[in-house]
Amino acid sequence: MSVYDADAIVEQWIYDTLVSYTPLVDIVGNNDDFNVPQVYRGVAPQSEGVHPPYVIFHNQTLGGTNIIALMSGGKIVANESLYVVKVVGLSSQGDEVSRANKAVRDALHGKSYQSVLDGTVLVCVQERTYVFPPEIIEGVVYETRGGLYRILSQEEE
Repeated sequence: MSVYDADAIVEQWIYDTLVSYTPLVDIVGNNDDFNVPQVYRGVAPQSEGVHPPYVIFHNQTLGGTNIIALMSGGKIVANESLYVVKVVGLSSQGDEVSRANKAVRDALHGKSYQSVLDGTVLVCVQERTYVFPPEIIEGVVYETRGGLYRILSQEEE
């Protein structure tokens, strides 16, 4: 498994899982420009169609950590990654941000053996919960809550 294949497997799984989780989509809604749930990798698009609250996820360990099985002749058998998944909303949307963050956790935490692309997410566990300090952008106060998720994945052979 190359590290980039692992990233693709995990990122596609996070996206697919979150956009198909109705309790989350009911809170964050759709991007008005593309009519898809507001779940973004890295950063939300800078367009009129994006409106808070929305979800952003990003990798904290580019390529993750390879797990090598000596019993398999030193073959990489799995990859471990850390992802931050967070909900961003206006300060006036505190309740929605909290509910969306709980929905993210409900969708991801404890899930196991789910296939995506050419691989499998073996397990996903939330390790930490974050409440980020308020951020002021052009006079608007934003609230962000999220979690750190450890995800073990495996490429199909």
